[in-house]
Amino acid sequence: MTMKNKWIFLTVGCFIMALLFFARCSKKKTKVEVFDNMTIEEVIDHNELRKMEGMPVPLESPEKENDIKSIVEQWTPNTIYFDFDKWVLNGSSLEDLGNLCEEMHKKSESKLFVAGHCDERGSYEYNLALGQHRAESAKRYLIHCGIDESRIETISYGEEQTISPRHDMNRRDEFKIK
Repeated sequence: MTMKNKWIFLTVGCFIMALLFFARCSKKKTKVEVFDNMTIEEVIDHNELRKMEGMPVPLESPEKENDIKSIVEQWTPNTIYFDFDKWVLNGSSLEDLGNLCEEMHKKSESKLFVAGHCDERGSYEYNLALGQHRAESAKRYLIHCGIDESRIETISYGEEQTISPRHDMNRRDEFKIK
């Protein structure tokens, strides 16, 4: 390889590295606000979008603006939450899944859909995989409780269906019995 070819190769390599660096740095950042600072109208609008998508919603009509935090804490019992970057079930998740197991045993012909979700941190691909791990983790527990595997379907939405500006509310599995 001649000296001229080495310089061309080096220049092209540096140019490609610079493009990759700037593409990564220019990724659009989303503004994240604390849920407590949302107005009642914003929460209700958010709930209406969730209803149209057929997803669970928090309480719809807080009595006063300071009551927003209580809304966040009262999501549907068919939702479990995860720690950051984890898919391990915790104590409250196990209790909720136990209740879900009982409900599935009563409705022996029903199917269960488990949707895994993430917050927006991490790459799109990583969050899809993490959401799938979360959904599969819940599925394994339900199978362990005696629910037939053929009755449970999983899907990952990754970061596509966030429900709150709070990260911890987006790291979840949602369950729908049909």
